[in-house]
Amino acid sequence: MRITLILIHIIICSVVLSGIIKAQDTRTKFDTWTDIATIYGFSSNFRYDGDYGIRHLLSSRNFTQIYLRPSVRYRFEPWLMVHGGFAWFQSFFTNNENYLEMRPWVGLRILWPRIDGWVVSNYLRFEYRISRFTSESNWNRQIRGRFQVQVTTPDFRIGDIEKFYALFFVEPFQNIDSHGEQFFADRLRINFGLGNRLSNSFRVEINLMLQKGRISTETGSRLNIDDYILRLRMFYVLN
Repeated sequence: MRITLILIHIIICSVVLSGIIKAQDTRTKFDTWTDIATIYGFSSNFRYDGDYGIRHLLSSRNFTQIYLRPSVRYRFEPWLMVHGGFAWFQSFFTNNENYLEMRPWVGLRILWPRIDGWVVSNYLRFEYRISRFTSESNWNRQIRGRFQVQVTTPDFRIGDIEKFYALFFVEPFQNIDSHGEQFFADRLRINFGLGNRLSNSFRVEINLMLQKGRISTETGSRLNIDDYILRLRMFYVLN
């Protein structure tokens, strides 16, 4: 039964990955992302999760983005959680107008299966994206769904250093409803990461991510983007 469950998740990931076809007009970018997540527990089941960060485009150096994403999480069962919050993204360009996006969202996370220290996280999230360029008065609106399947290993050691863990996830995105031009729309993320629990309150991760999507100010554009991302993530528990 356990082997069957693992095979099902591998098949799901394989099907998603098999849909990635590199088109002739694909453009390649390289980014660095750095963010820190802060966690504060109000009770054993209810906590604050907030992450804040900066993103920078290395391939052309004409893009920088900062963001704030406060949220709360409630755990009904050890394997079932609801998650909701509000995100604010500000994008700065050297050769274009700046871009603002706000994003209330809600999600459901199921931690299943758990097998000998391996954890599979199934995370479904819906976002209401509100965005515009600086000079515009009208806001673009979009409802988007995303589903992340993540596998995290048990802790292991590298040499004399303990408490390492590895993770892998696949996360497809799907636009549900759009009103107005959309500047940026994700389609798929594939991520490999390595983390270390430095203490009970602090851990750090290095992630390598491929993000496939499109960037355009024209509705219905099919311009493809391959975005290779090196991401440093830090997590700090405040209490």
